[in-house]
Amino acid sequence: MYQAYQPDIIFMDLAMPGMDGWETINVIRNVHKSDVNIAIISANAFDRNLENDSDITAQDFLVKPVNLLDLINWISDHVSLEWVYAHVVNEDIESIEIDYQFPPVDRLESILNFVDLGYMAGIRNVIDEIEQQQQANPAFINKMRNLAQAFDIDAMKLFIETALENRLDEQ
Repeated sequence: MYQAYQPDIIFMDLAMPGMDGWETINVIRNVHKSDVNIAIISANAFDRNLENDSDITAQDFLVKPVNLLDLINWISDHVSLEWVYAHVVNEDIESIEIDYQFPPVDRLESILNFVDLGYMAGIRNVIDEIEQQQQANPAFINKMRNLAQAFDIDAMKLFIETALENRLDEQ
């Protein structure tokens, strides 16, 4: 199928039914003579150091669960992209006191786990659930959505850790 679509990148799992990932990569590289960028996504970190004749290096391995920043860095190393970042008009805006109503500790911990994994879909799902169940005020929801949209994992982690401290101090 890759020949019909001609992708810039292929993310390959090694454990597949029928033809495994290594065989597929061998066909792509050595039979079809394609130089398409290939990243292997595997739960087995041991596979990272295996010798192969398909020009797959240890840097082309992304271990599950995939860290979002590692994935973005790999993509930017292999494909010419121009990254667009959100522009902050006033960096001192955080100094303005905002009255956040934080969700329960278990929800904050759930978000923090997804943040540590770089799993944006999981973060967004928990934010949606918090909003639907009215477990936090709009200021918290908007802040989290803005950070998720900007893929600002570091700021999100700091914000949630601060929120957790505030919630634990309340108890």
